[in-house]
Amino acid sequence: MDIERIKKISESKMKAGVLTNQVRNAIKEYQHGRQDMQEDLSETFKPIVKAQEEVKQTIDEKQDEMLEQLQKNQKALTSRVEDLLMLQHLPDAKPQEATKLPLDYKPAMMEPQYKSDLDTDFLKMKYKN
Repeated sequence: MDIERIKKISESKMKAGVLTNQVRNAIKEYQHGRQDMQEDLSETFKPIVKAQEEVKQTIDEKQDEMLEQLQKNQKALTSRVEDLLMLQHLPDAKPQEATKLPLDYKPAMMEPQYKSDLDTDFLKMKYKN
């Protein structure tokens, strides 16, 4: 009986080994099938992925431009705020009466560099006729 029992045990071990190999092979085939399908899909979806990458790149470039502009604006605002704060802390200077200009004052830059007598001659001609 011991021989028959050993025989049965060895046969069951061989059957288990065969079943184990079948399961391993099935898993390997499944994994190979998945890899093949992924390779096929990667070729199929290549244009879509490329288009998405281009869109992402343009969005990133626009965001970089916007961030740069925001930084410039922030620097300008902070410098202006600093200027305003500095002006607020300055002592109040009272305007002096000597700085008031007369009503008929004309700045020198408004005066023509040469005087033309065309208008006077034109008026004389008009009244002669």
